[in-house]
Amino acid sequence: MEWLIDGITDWIKQIFIDAIMASFSTMFAEVNHQVQDIAIQVGATPAGWNAGIFAMIRTLSETVVLPIAGMILTFVLCYELIQLVIEKNNLSDFDTFNIFKWIFRDPVRRQALVQQYNERFNSTRPREYDGAHIEFAGASPEISLKPHQRNAIARIIYGSNSLLAHEIGAEKSRQKVGDKQEPQKKTEICI
Repeated sequence: MEWLIDGITDWIKQIFIDAIMASFSTMFAEVNHQVQDIAIQVGATPAGWNAGIFAMIRTLSETVVLPIAGMILTFVLCYELIQLVIEKNNLSDFDTFNIFKWIFRDPVRRQALVQQYNERFNSTRPREYDGAHIEFAGASPEISLKPHQRNAIARIIYGSNSLLAHEIGAEKSRQKVGDKQEPQKKTEICI
């Protein structure tokens, strides 16, 4: 009779084990599926996840958030500047260097000012003249011109005006003689 009870017990255990394993197997399969879906969503770019919402957020950022942030920064900067002026006794003891220090104290403000200056004023630069190609027919082979002298002669020849204002000893006389050797442009000497 004991073998019958052991058999029934084993049979009931097996039913519970099979039921629990089936339940856990289904649950683990569902968890694995959800983890896979989450991994795909996490790996997606914002535009790939939901392009409509991403475009709306980008538009709001560019048209609303950035202008508001700019106004807040402007207010803070103006407030700091007003406090700086008030602190110095209404300009009676105010040094203009304090404004310079205030502008360049903040790296963001400094970079914005440098970028704006470069866009406005450093957009053009003077022409550079290269006189390496100029040949001086009939010149003594013992006299060789330095690169800065050849470049100065090229500026005299090709430029609309020029001034030889090098330091003393930079051999400006050779440059003027070299300029006269080139027949391409008539030049005048002003003393």
